[in-house]
Amino acid sequence: MKVYLDMVRKDRGLIVFAGADRSGGIIKDGDRWQAEEGDSGRVVGESARTAKGAVKVLAKYYEITDDLDIVRDDEWKADEDLD
Repeated sequence: MKVYLDMVRKDRGLIVFAGADRSGGIIKDGDRWQAEEGDSGRVVGESARTAKGAVKVLAKYYEITDDLDIVRDDEWKADEDLD
């Protein structure tokens, strides 16, 4: 399954699971990444090290068992170039 991860800031990302009608977000809190459910913004789990790990936590929460093809866009880097 295609998963689109748009890193809008260095420590925040928006996630869309293509074809599953599911979305969410990830936020870095200290040295851990938290996964947030898309409708309420409630934290549903965390990953010890990576943003990709937090995406997998969110997929597990949504009971998505397909292999994940994560397409990452570091949008925040483009914004820094404008300064």
